[in-house]
Amino acid sequence: MDLQQRVVEAAEHSFREFGYKGTTMDNVARIANVGKGTIYTFFASKEALLDHILSRLVAEMEAVANASIAPADTFFNNLERALRSVLRFRGQHELLIKLAQEGKQLGTVAVIEGMARVEQAVTKYLRHHLEVGVSHGDVKPCNTELVAFIMLRTYTAIIADWESGHEPLSDEELMQIFQVVFAEGLNRARPQGQP
Repeated sequence: MDLQQRVVEAAEHSFREFGYKGTTMDNVARIANVGKGTIYTFFASKEALLDHILSRLVAEMEAVANASIAPADTFFNNLERALRSVLRFRGQHELLIKLAQEGKQLGTVAVIEGMARVEQAVTKYLRHHLEVGVSHGDVKPCNTELVAFIMLRTYTAIIADWESGHEPLSDEELMQIFQVVFAEGLNRARPQGQP
């Protein structure tokens, strides 16, 4: 493992254990078994280190979303499955959970901004796929940025908020909700017998 990777893994471990606020560059250096100066050869600050880690996680989320797409399936089924896979990844990743808690409980600005960039990346991913759907005739013309935002917020509420007080919904139930709430309104194809 190269030195930079050791530093990144040590920082991720420290952020997961102590949060962003509780992590110091001294902690990271100790965990990575390097001098503190070594960290600064790669990252100018603790915030730059967090940004690097979050960028890597965004790339992982995109890979998870892309892996969930089945070329033979419908546009809306693929979009729902991609969104669900990203939110499940986010909801099970220890570091993202820790940072989300810190942002809510402590209001750490760097964490709030970092998590906002993660959410923006997911919205951008959804927006891109909606734009492709519009161009291919699968999706009605719409404000794709706004629809992506609403879609993400709605699904986040279903997976995080609803499931905190209810039984988790099955994949089939989530797909059905997505079809009723989003696909029926956005689908460019009209049901038979309707003008």
